[in-house]
Amino acid sequence: MDRTPAAQTAQLPATQMHPHPPHNEHAAAHPQLDSMVDRAAHPPQHTPPLQLKRLKLLDQLLALWILLAMALGIILGALVPSTSEVLEKVKFVDVSLPIAIALMVMMWPILCRVSPGSLIPLFRHRQLWQHLAFSVVVNWIVSPLLMLGLAWAFLPDKEDLREGLIVVGVARCIAMVLVWTDIAGGDLDYCAILVAFNSILQMVLFSPVSILFLRVFRTQPLGDVEAASVSYSTVAKSVAVFLGIPLAAAVLTRSFFFA
Repeated sequence: MDRTPAAQTAQLPATQMHPHPPHNEHAAAHPQLDSMVDRAAHPPQHTPPLQLKRLKLLDQLLALWILLAMALGIILGALVPSTSEVLEKVKFVDVSLPIAIALMVMMWPILCRVSPGSLIPLFRHRQLWQHLAFSVVVNWIVSPLLMLGLAWAFLPDKEDLREGLIVVGVARCIAMVLVWTDIAGGDLDYCAILVAFNSILQMVLFSPVSILFLRVFRTQPLGDVEAASVSYSTVAKSVAVFLGIPLAAAVLTRSFFFA
């Protein structure tokens, strides 16, 4: 009988040859973590033409629709000045009702793709926390300060435009993030968590950061409270409504249709 080490190894049962499984217990218990790590190690190779073919025609021409909507708004404002007065007659949380409905309808289907229950195990993955930390730094430190600097550099004497640019810099893009990630062939699991995470941070941080930039970082005295064009209650209420209602509707939709 062959007593060489190779022969003895060949005669061992499979369980003795590999006493430890290739994956740890957490990966076996949470296949989503294993799948996410595998996708990170082997990212999908998508060519732009194939990615575009996967999209519907409306999505493929999204940039065109946005430009057309901007052009239509400018034309209506120039040719029919009363358009703004008509839209402002009925308001919801100090926002024109048609715009308010459009905002919530736009947010709702995107947030339906966020599944809190299935994403909870992903928080045990270290790489996810690195992504969240990077997102917080870029979204709530770098971007707002950059827009604040640009606003004061280019619009020092245009208070309305300057404050509008500052508020845009503080507001984080949420609704279209999943769409852009899907088009780019990114990891939708990571993106879904980032969307939910930034939605919560938006509700908490948008109001104080906006007040800080608009009320404190200005040329008027700090005690000039009425000089500020926005109040904490107004901003907090708007953020809670336009993010909270679509998020709640998405959770109810998922629990009803995807239970």
